[in-house]
Amino acid sequence: MKNRWRFLGIVLAFSFASLGHGRDALFRLTLRVVDEDGRPVESAHARIGAESREEGKGVFAEGLTNADGIFSGEVETPNAMLAGYSVEKSGYYRTRLSYSAEFRPKDGKWQPWDPTITVVFKKIGNPVPMYAKRVKFKFPELNKSFGYDLVVGDWVEPYGKGKTSDFIFEAGRAVRSDRDYDGELVLRFSNRGDGILPAEKRVPDGSGLQLTALAPADGYAFDRNWRVSRRPAADGRDIVVRGSSETMNYFFRVRSVVNAQGGIVSACYGKIHGDIQFFVGTKAPTSGMAFTYLFNPDGTRNVEFDSKRNLIGAKNDRDPAFSDLGP
Repeated sequence: MKNRWRFLGIVLAFSFASLGHGRDALFRLTLRVVDEDGRPVESAHARIGAESREEGKGVFAEGLTNADGIFSGEVETPNAMLAGYSVEKSGYYRTRLSYSAEFRPKDGKWQPWDPTITVVFKKIGNPVPMYAKRVKFKFPELNKSFGYDLVVGDWVEPYGKGKTSDFIFEAGRAVRSDRDYDGELVLRFSNRGDGILPAEKRVPDGSGLQLTALAPADGYAFDRNWRVSRRPAADGRDIVVRGSSETMNYFFRVRSVVNAQGGIVSACYGKIHGDIQFFVGTKAPTSGMAFTYLFNPDGTRNVEFDSKRNLIGAKNDRDPAFSDLGP
């Protein structure tokens, strides 16, 4: 199972190894900070850190990048297996990410010594208010289509408060046992010109703006499906098809109006961070799904979200459906 390292300050269940002479080994990391065109970013505030022996705290080195966009930091740490870095500067999205490798101490230094990481620093462009929500729900019924309203954030009436079927979902399944089943989720759209466009990239990648700020103008497909299955194999292992990908994201276009030639006259664009998750629900009365969407209603292809202006009102700032969604 893959370990997903969180950023500094998280205490792991590691036993601190003695690295000799009563001191911990040195850890050094170099950041090369460039903009999206590959040009060095000077005077960005960089911070490098690793785990300390004091519970719940880290050790840090920080400073400004030079004219070549370079900053090198060095700290003394009992465990270089959990390290991280952050870079920030006015006018750019803050980049913050953990860094892990198979480090080993040698001669008082963690090896490999002083690896260089290229950090692509993304400029803040024109963030706009959007309807953004982290959705998780069960289907009212199986083998039947249901509309979902992105503005309201709910199923379309009579199953919810929605008015417009921006997304149309249908789920089906065949369950023979907990280890033997098939399921399929289908997404369709309401209007000619509507559609979904895959955008493969691991999210989050620590770079603030997760996908491009402008949704593509073309390439949208009118439907997409996700198939999941599980089969017992002769060797006792199960053959599993999960349906979703860790690197898949999407742009989408809805509420389209087209001319007689099929050209787009007007439309609204948005994006889905991460893949759509389909849950067969072998022991449940119905199946379920989860996804995170950001929808711009202004009729432009701008999908750079201003996370302080979510057009769907949350009851409080800690509501998990609306927190930490941008940009």
